[in-house]
Amino acid sequence: MILRRAECPNGKTCPTIERVDGGFDLIGFRRDDPNLPSDEARIHWPDNAQMLPELTDLHVADLDAYFEQHRRTPGDLLRVQTLRQYSVASDDEDFRRYVAGESEPQSSYRDAWFEELRNDTAAGRVWRNVHIVDLPLNDYLRYQFEWGYVHNVRAGQDVRVLDTAAQPEAGEFFRAGDFYVFESERILRMRYAEDGRFLGAAGSGASSTAGYVALAELAWRLATPFDDWWVGHPEYHRTSQ
Repeated sequence: MILRRAECPNGKTCPTIERVDGGFDLIGFRRDDPNLPSDEARIHWPDNAQMLPELTDLHVADLDAYFEQHRRTPGDLLRVQTLRQYSVASDDEDFRRYVAGESEPQSSYRDAWFEELRNDTAAGRVWRNVHIVDLPLNDYLRYQFEWGYVHNVRAGQDVRVLDTAAQPEAGEFFRAGDFYVFESERILRMRYAEDGRFLGAAGSGASSTAGYVALAELAWRLATPFDDWWVGHPEYHRTSQ
């Protein structure tokens, strides 16, 4: 396949790379051809895409180990969330029960999670979470708010909501996606498929860390404490319907 160089602005780094589970597929790469005009380049498309594993220093293979290494006591962890749905296997049954009108969640991991929040809060570890949302809330976000954040806040997590109805400019935050800020100095970017499936996590280079930190803190300052936001939006409470 021949493309004009203007369509391949990065020269030899122009291949199309698609993310797949465990790494990336190399779909095409540039091959120099002296017989082509100077403004054209040849792109080679292999019969079978080549798997490129994630082996960079920024790739995080073990999230638990990463959190253990970079969390401090006392310390601060700020999570920025932007998705309307997260596909998490441990939530599937509770989400089904919520939509079906069941009375309460039953996932076994919840008690351990709440205990972790309480213990960390007592030790001086701060868990902050800001969720940027477009209204109206869909069923998943209503579930996450009512069966998630309501209980997380009681266990010690500091949660805020930034909605574009109250702050229209907040829509710009969606472009950054989901990420964590560790101790105001280290970034962990979370990658998701369109359906909310988690694809992996990666650190951020030093040149972009300050921007992510500033973005997260701005979102936090613009957002409303969860309890206040939730009280002000009874239309999303399942018990009010």
